[in-house]
Amino acid sequence: MVWLAMAGLSAAGCVQDSAQATNKSMSKSKVYIGALTCNVAGGTGYLIAGSREANCLFTPEAGQPQAYKGTIRDLGIDIGETRPVRLLWKVYSLGSQRGPDALVGTYVGETAQVTADSRSGGNWLYGGRDAEIALAATATFVGDNTGYHLQYAALTVTLSLAP
Repeated sequence: MVWLAMAGLSAAGCVQDSAQATNKSMSKSKVYIGALTCNVAGGTGYLIAGSREANCLFTPEAGQPQAYKGTIRDLGIDIGETRPVRLLWKVYSLGSQRGPDALVGTYVGETAQVTADSRSGGNWLYGGRDAEIALAATATFVGDNTGYHLQYAALTVTLSLAP
């Protein structure tokens, strides 16, 4: 529980960038391939599990943006209620998956978040089609009056191309 409080405090000073600003700041990385911005639906945590839908846009360093639909599920401590928020993940590829459908697949990892009107925390996920993609978000999430929530859980995110 101490780790959860420390994660919230360390992330509280961060400001979440736009996808374009993130791409610019990461331009010298050899494994960074773009930014994934997701509008995540609000929801209620039911003590040990939660689920939320997301509409996402992957903005690659090069090429055209690609829309994705996402389902975010967690299993662990998940207590409280939140309103819709926007989340930005830095996307890294350890392989050759860099095309328009590069992010299709399921990702697993962990999340730690504290929400008390504003929201801070982070999550770290690995997976995708060939388990070559990593998603990382450690920032204060966009949104005012986002609710009250405590979460430390295993997390899965499933992404598919949006119609």
